[in-house]
Amino acid sequence: MVVEHTFKVSDGCTTNTLDLILTTCEKRVTNIVNKPPLGGLNRVHTVLSWMFKTINNLAKMFDSRSYNFFRGDYYLFMNNLKSIDWESSLENKDVDYCYEFFLNYCYDFFTAIYAQV
Repeated sequence: MVVEHTFKVSDGCTTNTLDLILTTCEKRVTNIVNKPPLGGLNRVHTVLSWMFKTINNLAKMFDSRSYNFFRGDYYLFMNNLKSIDWESSLENKDVDYCYEFFLNYCYDFFTAIYAQV
C-alpha cells in the first residue's frame, strides 16, 4: 500500500520504503499521502497520512445516555455476561464483528432490564 519512498537522506532524496500500514482490509485505507518529516534532521522518515474507512453497519445504535444506570442490577448484568460462551461466539471473527456483537448484547440487555430515562 505504501508505494513511495519514506526515508529521506541528507541530500533530500528519498531512498527506501520503510513503513507499513497494517489493516484487516486493504480497501479501508485510501488517499495515502507522503508528507514532510517532523523536525529538521538529516536522515528522517517522512510522515504518512491516510483516510481510514470505518464500517458502520450496527443494526442497533447503542447510546448509554438513554439508560438510568443508577437503577441497574449489576449482579444480573455480570451473571448474564458470564453466561455467554464468548470463545465460541467470537472465535475466528474480526474485531468489527466482535464489537458489534458486544454492542448488540448491551443494547438488548439494557433495553430489557434498565429503566430508560
